[in-house]
Amino acid sequence: MNEISTRVAALKLCSHPKEFAEIREKPILLPIKWRDSQTSFVLTFASARSSVEQVAAVKSIFHTCRDDNTTAEFLSDLLFACPLKHALRNQLTKLFSDKAVCTQTAVGPTKQSLLQALILSLRGIAVAIEESPNRENGWLNDMFVSMNACLQNFPYGQEALKQEIHRFFPTVA
Repeated sequence: MNEISTRVAALKLCSHPKEFAEIREKPILLPIKWRDSQTSFVLTFASARSSVEQVAAVKSIFHTCRDDNTTAEFLSDLLFACPLKHALRNQLTKLFSDKAVCTQTAVGPTKQSLLQALILSLRGIAVAIEESPNRENGWLNDMFVSMNACLQNFPYGQEALKQEIHRFFPTVA
């Protein structure tokens, strides 16, 4: 029931409900923080021209990277950059799930590195909200809905938000 409520809330709060389906099919732009990066995994993702290619790139990045906090942070930033029900977001949610992380071999991010990456991404969102208080309401609503979905999809997402929730109280008040 929570997932349905999240979808309904996303549609109600979203500033672009008519474009919602189109947005879910568009390729995701690199988060601003990563646009100038020359790291191999960022370049791999940036070379993808469709959402299908992006999903394949993210799978490859996740399964071939070493336990590297930078890679986990990039994937976490991508997670929050994706609209709900986007193919890339769904893939990242699967990869971040306990089941996927627990079945990892020696390659790939650990639960601890993903938790730390989620914390850093949430911190970055809070800073972006503070630095740009005049942003459009649609973006702000999308961010809060995105964080809510993080809570529901994997248990350590709850832990990450629990550690960073104090950063969002000033924006709510």
